[in-house]
Amino acid sequence: MNHYFTNNDNLKKTKNTFLVEFKKYTYTFSTLTGVFSKSKADEGSLLLLESVPSNKKVVIDMGAGYGLISIVYAKENPNSLVYAYEINLDALSLVKESSIKNQVNNIIASYSDGFNSVDITADLIIINPPIKAGKKVYYKMFEDSIKHLRDDGIFMIVMKKNHGALSALDKLKSLYDVVDIVRKKRGFYVIKAQKSKFTS
Repeated sequence: MNHYFTNNDNLKKTKNTFLVEFKKYTYTFSTLTGVFSKSKADEGSLLLLESVPSNKKVVIDMGAGYGLISIVYAKENPNSLVYAYEINLDALSLVKESSIKNQVNNIIASYSDGFNSVDITADLIIINPPIKAGKKVYYKMFEDSIKHLRDDGIFMIVMKKNHGALSALDKLKSLYDVVDIVRKKRGFYVIKAQKSKFTS
């Protein structure tokens, strides 16, 4: 079985383009078969975007997909530098393409399998976890996130309750000192964790 987080050269790929209205701007995004949420902006990502703090200097969007979160955040916060990391090469090319379409210059799109190729620290890390990859994959992202946050940095995720949001909450509480549910909507939970100066 092939999922959106894998690279599959044998998959018949159909391109799709759609518009997303968010706050001040209307965005144009392109997606392909085999990329998460290929026909419209997913509700969880939009809720996460509504919930994240603005104007963070350095931001990581881990598992960026076609670039919804990273491009919108970068456009809305022109003084931020956003790093979009993605394992799916088709999705990565879409991030770069849509960055140009939406005239976003403060974004760097790079390949990474989780945090394996990440060599920076950030003030904010955002993840819409790849649920179909399984807990082993995205819990490893949770564990690695803390090493890539600056002191007082913020880690935020969105997850549906029936996909394991409460278990994810417990996992994050085992890693971070301060963890809270900051938004709930239509079964989605937005969870925020913060790294203190004393968190290892």
